[in-house]
Amino acid sequence: MLSDEIVPAHAGLKIRVVAATVITGPGVRCTDWRAHVLINPVSGRFSSVELTDHKGGESCFRYTVNSKEVILADRGYCAARGIEHIVKSGAHVVLRVNPYSLKVCDPEKKRIDLLSYESKITSDTFTSLNVLIPTPPDMKLRNSHVWKLSEATNWIEARIVGTRTKKGNVIWILTTLKPDQLADKALLKLYRIRWQIELMFKRLKSLLHLDGLPTKKGPTSKTSLLTRFLGAAIAQKMVRPAGPFPLW
Repeated sequence: MLSDEIVPAHAGLKIRVVAATVITGPGVRCTDWRAHVLINPVSGRFSSVELTDHKGGESCFRYTVNSKEVILADRGYCAARGIEHIVKSGAHVVLRVNPYSLKVCDPEKKRIDLLSYESKITSDTFTSLNVLIPTPPDMKLRNSHVWKLSEATNWIEARIVGTRTKKGNVIWILTTLKPDQLADKALLKLYRIRWQIELMFKRLKSLLHLDGLPTKKGPTSKTSLLTRFLGAAIAQKMVRPAGPFPLW
């Protein structure tokens, strides 16, 4: 199994991937619907689906996770409160960092700038940092979104690994897994499994015409989409998947 090759079997961890895909009706250029999906990348089957309109953003809070699960996500899910939600559930995260939106601190709770480290990363090296992620206070009653580190309601221990892609761009991967659970190099390999959910979206849109809505909006479209997801779930139960495709 692909997960067993990367995560030590003695750790007893299960890999899950979360992502959302945009679905539009005929003649529409903006988002009509957004499907939020959680899958098991090893079996290729999805565990949960939530359908929202264009206002439903990506968030870790949309998913019920279990202890000893590793949740893989893109940078759209890179938010301190979402990471805290996963950690409090007894699970771990492996996600791509958005250095412009996530506050990152060193073990002494001092703010660090990930972008300042990028010049030191070559195509043959990577950088590993032990960090703390501060959880922001409740911002609902504030007129400004600015907050101080002293106002953080929690501090999440994490590790961030930076690497340079073949195109020369630097990406940062954050995890709450300890080094003895998953080494830095293995962490970068593990994140690549996230692409399995994108492949699943392509299959759904190609085979079940998930992106071919009969109408632009309304209950008819939602019923049609949920019916197709139900059909996909039944098909996954009936057909044994060929297994994950090792992208590297």
